[in-house]
Amino acid sequence: MTLGTGIPCLLWYLNHSVYYDKDKIYVQNVYGQERTIFIKDIKSTSLNLMTGLLVVNTDNETVKIHQHLVSVGDLTKKIKNVA
Repeated sequence: MTLGTGIPCLLWYLNHSVYYDKDKIYVQNVYGQERTIFIKDIKSTSLNLMTGLLVVNTDNETVKIHQHLVSVGDLTKKIKNVA
């Protein structure tokens, strides 16, 4: 039973990645789809504590970033300082 639920969780973290610099956030979701968001275009952010997702909204799209992938505190501070 543990192995059956552990494998999807492992694959979730292996496929999902986030990189950011001073201007952009690069996100690859668990399905391999990549998105680039400019920090200056961010309209709102929210952190869902039940799912552990940081939701970043722009005019055109919404991106969800899991809190265990990056230092969400640092990323949130960067977004607030620039945006």
